[in-house]
Amino acid sequence: MVENAAVPDALREVWARKKDVIVSENRIDLGPTHLAFGDGRAVTDAFVVSLLSNKITEVDLFDCENLTNETITAIASHCPSLTDLNILACKNITDEAITAIASHCHSLKYLDVRETELTDKAI
Repeated sequence: MVENAAVPDALREVWARKKDVIVSENRIDLGPTHLAFGDGRAVTDAFVVSLLSNKITEVDLFDCENLTNETITAIASHCPSLTDLNILACKNITDEAITAIASHCHSLKYLDVRETELTDKAI
């Protein structure tokens, strides 16, 4: 749950369409296991990190171009049961972040890293 968060209207609309998310003016209740932002140009590291919990198993951050390794490293630390991670087109994500995921998220089954700055070393 996030209270009194400065949530952009576009994100409110996306979340309102999700069946496991309840959105009101100053409160967001996420479903217990899934965090998703598509085309999230307004999404910041601090905002995503504030929503993390150890219950989350799926994270979809498609085209969140403002996110950095800080977010992925926090996901690795806060979401040890992570099974799915989509960071397609998150252009600021580097090898450092994926190393953190590999070190902490041993249940990971799906990883989409297309259109990132990753090198073969991280894979």
